[in-house]
Amino acid sequence: MNAEEAWQELLTHAEWSQGPWLGWIFAEAEAPLELLRGRLTQLLKERDEELRLLRPSTAEEANHLLENLFAAQMLERGGVWLTLVGRDAAWEQAWRRFHHLLNERRERLMRHLRGPLIIVGPPGWKEAARDAAPDLWTLRTVLLELDPIPSPLPFSPMPLHLPADADAPDPELAAIAAERAHSRRRPAAEAEARLDRARGLLAQGEARKAHLEAERAFTLADSDLLRARALAM
Repeated sequence: MNAEEAWQELLTHAEWSQGPWLGWIFAEAEAPLELLRGRLTQLLKERDEELRLLRPSTAEEANHLLENLFAAQMLERGGVWLTLVGRDAAWEQAWRRFHHLLNERRERLMRHLRGPLIIVGPPGWKEAARDAAPDLWTLRTVLLELDPIPSPLPFSPMPLHLPADADAPDPELAAIAAERAHSRRRPAAEAEARLDRARGLLAQGEARKAHLEAERAFTLADSDLLRARALAM
């Protein structure tokens, strides 16, 4: 499924669920995950709840995920979005270990959790999660598997002196337009606004940020033309 389809399913559960609920999301690209997390954060904020982020930066940190999850008030302020960024064997071992230990402590988890626990990993690790935490897996409310996003064309090396782009959109104004389109549930308009923001960021030399905006636009695009523009960023 694409990011918008995933959001609609996530939104349905978030709006109707009371108390604790579990979800797994499997995806390769970072941009649609950030889109989903941002929207869920905003939804919970409107209820005076939080969505706390757990994102270990090393496999060693990932081995201590359970302790961090059960840290004071981590589970009692709304929800937790937990994601592993690594892909090698050490990270996968940490993923399996976390699920095994969490499965053993599932009753404690459900007793203290006040909102969603969203666990995010790469597509190839779904079976590992299911096998390591079979009891917890049966309690899941949401299981989302996002479509892979084709890699955008690589950026060409930038010259030392870029000509000024006098027509480049203002990134901040484009961000406001994107949020307005999102609130009105107009994904194509949001994609257009995000492409404008990407263009403005490029003009400011923010290539990485522009790349992320283009990826977000790609997930929202409803036409081949918009997708092609996103890929060309």
